[in-house]
Amino acid sequence: MKQGYLYDKYHEIVKSRPKSDILRLSNKKYWIALILQLFFSFIGAGYLYLGEYRRAAYAFGSFFIMYLITKSNEMIYTASFMIFIFITLADITMLIHHSKKHKKKFERIEDKKMERFIDFKELKKSLIENYICLNCKIRNKEGSKFCKKCGNKL
Repeated sequence: MKQGYLYDKYHEIVKSRPKSDILRLSNKKYWIALILQLFFSFIGAGYLYLGEYRRAAYAFGSFFIMYLITKSNEMIYTASFMIFIFITLADITMLIHHSKKHKKKFERIEDKKMERFIDFKELKKSLIENYICLNCKIRNKEGSKFCKKCGNKL
Protein backbone atom coordinates (compact mmCIF):
# COMPACT_ATOMS: atom_id res chain seq x y z
CA MET A 1 0.00 0.00 0.00
CA LYS A 2 1.56 3.23 -1.19
CA GLN A 3 1.07 6.27 1.01
CA GLY A 4 2.17 9.01 -1.36
CA TYR A 5 5.09 11.14 -2.47
CA LEU A 6 5.65 12.97 0.85
CA TYR A 7 5.52 9.71 2.78
CA ASP A 8 8.24 8.24 0.53
CA LYS A 9 10.41 11.35 0.83
CA TYR A 10 10.10 11.26 4.62
CA HIS A 11 11.28 7.64 4.74
CA GLU A 12 14.21 8.42 2.42
CA ILE A 13 15.34 11.16 4.80
CA VAL A 14 14.91 8.93 7.84
CA LYS A 15 16.93 6.13 6.21
CA SER A 16 19.74 8.55 5.25
CA ARG A 17 20.24 9.57 8.90
CA PRO A 18 22.73 7.70 11.07
CA LYS A 19 21.35 4.63 12.83
CA SER A 20 22.12 6.04 16.25
CA ASP A 21 23.51 9.15 17.90
CA ILE A 22 26.67 7.23 18.81
CA LEU A 23 27.91 7.68 15.24
CA ARG A 24 27.40 11.41 15.47
CA LEU A 25 28.88 11.74 18.97
CA SER A 26 32.03 9.86 17.94
CA ASN A 27 32.73 12.47 15.25
CA LYS A 28 35.46 14.87 16.47
CA LYS A 29 34.29 17.71 14.26
CA TYR A 30 30.85 17.51 15.85
CA TRP A 31 32.39 18.02 19.29
CA ILE A 32 34.59 20.88 18.06
CA ALA A 33 31.51 22.57 16.62
CA LEU A 34 29.70 22.14 19.94
CA ILE A 35 32.63 23.71 21.80
CA LEU A 36 32.66 26.61 19.33
CA GLN A 37 28.93 27.04 19.95
CA LEU A 38 29.68 27.40 23.64
CA PHE A 39 32.40 30.00 22.94
CA PHE A 40 30.15 32.03 20.65
CA SER A 41 27.32 32.01 23.16
CA PHE A 42 29.60 33.26 25.97
CA ILE A 43 31.14 35.89 23.71
CA GLY A 44 27.69 37.07 22.61
CA ALA A 45 26.54 37.26 26.22
CA GLY A 46 29.65 39.27 27.14
CA TYR A 47 29.04 41.74 24.32
CA LEU A 48 25.41 42.09 25.38
CA TYR A 49 26.57 42.82 28.93
CA LEU A 50 28.95 45.52 27.66
CA GLY A 51 26.29 47.03 25.42
CA GLU A 52 28.02 46.16 22.13
CA TYR A 53 24.86 44.95 20.38
CA ARG A 54 26.29 44.78 16.84
CA ARG A 55 29.19 42.55 17.88
CA ALA A 56 26.81 40.46 19.97
CA ALA A 57 24.69 39.94 16.87
CA TYR A 58 27.78 38.77 14.96
CA ALA A 59 28.71 36.35 17.74
CA PHE A 60 25.19 34.93 17.96
CA GLY A 61 25.09 34.70 14.15
CA SER A 62 28.24 32.60 14.14
CA PHE A 63 26.73 30.55 16.99
CA PHE A 64 23.72 29.87 14.76
CA ILE A 65 25.98 28.88 11.85
CA MET A 66 27.83 26.43 14.10
CA TYR A 67 24.47 25.07 15.25
CA LEU A 68 23.48 24.43 11.63
CA ILE A 69 26.82 22.73 10.99
CA THR A 70 26.34 20.35 13.94
CA LYS A 71 22.88 19.45 12.67
CA SER A 72 24.08 18.65 9.15
CA ASN A 73 25.48 15.22 8.28
CA GLU A 74 27.98 16.56 5.75
CA MET A 75 31.71 16.75 6.36
CA ILE A 76 32.94 20.09 7.64
CA TYR A 77 35.95 21.40 5.74
CA THR A 78 39.11 22.59 7.47
CA ALA A 79 38.86 26.03 5.86
CA SER A 80 35.49 26.71 7.48
CA PHE A 81 36.95 25.70 10.84
CA MET A 82 39.88 28.06 10.33
CA ILE A 83 37.48 30.91 9.58
CA PHE A 84 35.41 30.19 12.68
CA ILE A 85 38.52 29.88 14.85
CA PHE A 86 39.78 33.24 13.60
CA ILE A 87 36.36 34.80 14.26
CA THR A 88 36.42 33.33 17.76
CA LEU A 89 39.91 34.65 18.50
CA ALA A 90 38.99 38.09 17.15
CA ASP A 91 35.84 38.14 19.25
CA ILE A 92 37.71 37.07 22.39
CA THR A 93 40.41 39.73 21.92
CA MET A 94 37.80 42.42 21.25
CA LEU A 95 35.83 41.32 24.32
CA ILE A 96 38.94 41.52 26.51
CA HIS A 97 39.87 44.90 25.04
CA HIS A 98 36.39 46.33 25.57
CA SER A 99 36.11 44.98 29.11
CA LYS A 100 39.41 46.71 30.02
CA LYS A 101 38.19 49.90 28.35
CA HIS A 102 34.88 49.82 30.26
CA LYS A 103 36.75 49.07 33.49
CA LYS A 104 38.93 52.17 33.01
CA LYS A 105 35.84 54.26 32.28
CA PHE A 106 34.19 52.92 35.44
CA GLU A 107 37.31 53.78 37.48
CA ARG A 108 37.24 57.34 36.11
CA ILE A 109 33.60 57.70 37.14
CA GLU A 110 34.44 56.40 40.63
CA ASP A 111 37.30 58.94 40.89
CA LYS A 112 34.91 61.76 39.99
CA LYS A 113 32.46 60.54 42.61
CA MET A 114 35.23 60.52 45.21
CA GLU A 115 36.16 64.09 44.30
CA ARG A 116 32.56 65.19 44.94
CA PHE A 117 32.42 63.26 48.20
CA ILE A 118 32.37 65.61 51.19
CA ASP A 119 34.45 64.67 54.19
CA PHE A 120 32.06 65.34 57.05
CA LYS A 121 34.79 65.35 59.68
CA GLU A 122 36.57 68.23 57.93
CA LEU A 123 33.25 70.02 57.41
CA LYS A 124 32.36 69.72 61.10
CA LYS A 125 35.84 70.91 62.07
CA SER A 126 35.56 73.98 59.83
CA LEU A 127 32.10 74.78 61.19
CA ILE A 128 33.35 74.58 64.75
CA GLU A 129 36.38 76.74 63.91
CA ASN A 130 34.06 79.40 62.46
CA TYR A 131 31.83 79.29 65.58
CA ILE A 132 28.79 77.94 63.70
CA CYS A 133 26.32 75.84 65.68
CA LEU A 134 25.74 72.38 64.19
CA ASN A 135 22.05 72.35 65.20
CA CYS A 136 20.72 75.76 64.22
CA LYS A 137 23.48 76.82 61.76
CA ILE A 138 23.86 80.26 63.31
CA ARG A 139 27.23 82.01 63.51
CA ASN A 140 28.17 82.92 67.09
CA LYS A 141 30.66 85.41 68.49
CA GLU A 142 34.32 84.45 68.40
CA GLY A 143 35.47 82.86 71.63
CA SER A 144 31.97 81.77 72.72
CA LYS A 145 31.64 78.20 73.96
CA PHE A 146 27.82 77.88 73.68
CA CYS A 147 25.28 78.75 70.98
CA LYS A 148 23.30 81.92 71.77
CA LYS A 149 20.05 80.52 70.23
CA CYS A 150 19.85 76.85 71.27
CA GLY A 151 22.42 76.71 74.07
CA ASN A 152 24.35 73.72 72.68
CA LYS A 153 28.07 73.47 73.16
CA LEU A 154 30.07 74.43 70.07
